Amino acid sequence: MIEVAEVSVTLPAPLAAALGVSRELKIQARNLRELIKALGERCGAALTQRLLDQKGELNPIINIYINGRNVRFTGGLETHLTEGDKILILPAVAGG
Repeated sequence: MIEVAEVSVTLPAPLAAALGVSRELKIQARNLRELIKALGERCGAALTQRLLDQKGELNPIINIYINGRNVRFTGGLETHLTEGDKILILPAVAGG
């Protein structure tokens, strides 16, 4: 069985301010899906709605990095977390 890991989550300052939460959070979870659920319970459903689309998949306008690696390339919502991982949540940026 996969152990629960305590990880550090960093939210964008505007998002943290809008939700009324700290920019830096400690969360316990086994994988990214559990982490997002725990964030929603702690910070409110508005955060979950920004991170996931209506199908419950990662919102394409949000990038989530674990230790600098984009989760879209490491297993998505099923990406396993390990103790001390650093999670960074950022809005996607496009330009031209």
